[in-house]
Amino acid sequence: MSQKIVFTLLVVLAVLVFGLLGGVFFWYRSSLAPVPDKIPGQQISLLISPDESALSVLQKLESLSVIRSALAVRIYLKIHGQSSKLRPGSYLLTSGQSAPEIVGRLILGPRDIKITLPEGWRREQMAARLDSQLSGPLKTFSASEFIKATATLEGQLFPDTYLLPPQISTAGVIQLLTANFYQKTGLNPALPVDRQTLILASLVEREARNNTDRGLVASILKKRLVAGWPLQVDATVEYAMDNRLCLADLLHCNWWHAGVDPKYPSSFNTYLQPGLPPGAISNPGLATIDAVKNVSDTAYWYYLTDSDGITHYAKSLTEHNLNIDKYLKP
Repeated sequence: MSQKIVFTLLVVLAVLVFGLLGGVFFWYRSSLAPVPDKIPGQQISLLISPDESALSVLQKLESLSVIRSALAVRIYLKIHGQSSKLRPGSYLLTSGQSAPEIVGRLILGPRDIKITLPEGWRREQMAARLDSQLSGPLKTFSASEFIKATATLEGQLFPDTYLLPPQISTAGVIQLLTANFYQKTGLNPALPVDRQTLILASLVEREARNNTDRGLVASILKKRLVAGWPLQVDATVEYAMDNRLCLADLLHCNWWHAGVDPKYPSSFNTYLQPGLPPGAISNPGLATIDAVKNVSDTAYWYYLTDSDGITHYAKSLTEHNLNIDKYLKP
């Protein structure tokens, strides 16, 4: 092969290499540019879990159309030694920012308010706490909007400790709570079996206080359902009665009034209505949902909770009546 041909081949190869490198560089730079705004200034909620990997975070950002390419931003993090510097918490990101700007925000960390929403609360109780703690000049959350928008979401507002931006919108809060529900529980309330699990867990959450009681109460209620017995769960009557008693002041009511009327007319009253109530009565935690999913058989059919919060179980009505005399009557 002549030197001329070799030289020509080397020139062609160099052109191809430089062209390839130029193409890669162009792709990399363009992939870090802002995603074109579909809705200018749109706010996007992002939750980074404490042990979540950078790759998982970037994949979320790409799926939300906040960044153009998870791969390009991953390379950016590697180059700058920032792969392990993304801080957990909840963020309210604004569309139209470049990848480096977004990464800088996630490295800086959330300027969030820590809010705990306990297991077993109604959505109105959650609204009241969110309303009181999301305060200040940046506040856009509305308790009344939250209650109205979650009318069909009781049970799907996952109880947890959240880090919320002070300016988060009502819709942003709901999105965060429901996304956490789907991620943590794996339930799809549109499926009859999952909906039954969720409703039953909402009852057990109000009736049981520890893991042992959760399993036993879940087993008893499932046995009653199969046998066609009325569930006779006091918490369902409390829920129904409070819908009326607290109507005048949803944010300052003393929810879950004691002293239920088993004859109170309501579709939620499981003393009067057979089977499960038409919807969840509270927002159950993961331990209770798991107890309902993995229920074990028990010989018990009855239970009651005494004034000290201790639950007593019985295999027969006679034994249950003896427990009533012993633990509930003065």
